[in-house]
Amino acid sequence: MTTGQEITLTSVTGAAGSGGAWGSMRERIEQEIHRPGGTNQIQIAMITAMNWYKHEPFWFNEATHTFTLTNDQQSYPQEDGGANTAGWPVDIERIVDTYVLVGNERWLKMAGASIDDVRWLTPTDEVVGVPSYYAWFDEKIWLTPIPNASTSTQIRIDYIQDVGIPTYSWTGSAWAFYAPPAFAPLADDFSNRWLAEAEVLIRTRAKYDLYLNYYDDQENAEAMYGASLEAMGQLRSRVNARTAETPRQATRI
Repeated sequence: MTTGQEITLTSVTGAAGSGGAWGSMRERIEQEIHRPGGTNQIQIAMITAMNWYKHEPFWFNEATHTFTLTNDQQSYPQEDGGANTAGWPVDIERIVDTYVLVGNERWLKMAGASIDDVRWLTPTDEVVGVPSYYAWFDEKIWLTPIPNASTSTQIRIDYIQDVGIPTYSWTGSAWAFYAPPAFAPLADDFSNRWLAEAEVLIRTRAKYDLYLNYYDDQENAEAMYGASLEAMGQLRSRVNARTAETPRQATRI
């Protein structure tokens, strides 16, 4: 049942960088849905929208990380910023591609992400050489063959980066909003790449969630769903244009 009137769809399109701050988007959503109050619900919807898209590749959350392999070492944990400087990055959301950098760049095939895949990578007769496969298990990257030829062999990981999403968490006595990465109170001037680069996408998806799950307003929920698809399409076209300008070259083995 419709209980409020949405501002016309021309208001949900606009510059990708409009706003850019947490408080600005929250206030704009409140104005556009014509329902005062509900600040917590709006902020939860904004967080939900960012988490919905966080595994999608965009120019602002793609990253590359390179580390050097160690002779006779098969598994590599997360880097800790201290003694461990050879491993996967701390801000990873999803691996896109993995390459071995020895001579020509060679693409690493993914074997899987389970203990069985790790066992497949570690046969009784250990195979050594330039890695061709990797598995992801127990917060580690496992390689086979096990590197032993040269400590100068490197792995490059192209991945989707965690750009910092606020959380709504229990403090022990109450629920509260926190900003990454230090778990500090969330301020209205907080900003991240989602707010700066994908403002329309996050705003329309948040409004879709509000209309669907809080206000039981199917008509406006459908309108915002369509608007979020349009915003995604615009972002995708920008991603595709950038990819076409910088094609990757690698040997797939």
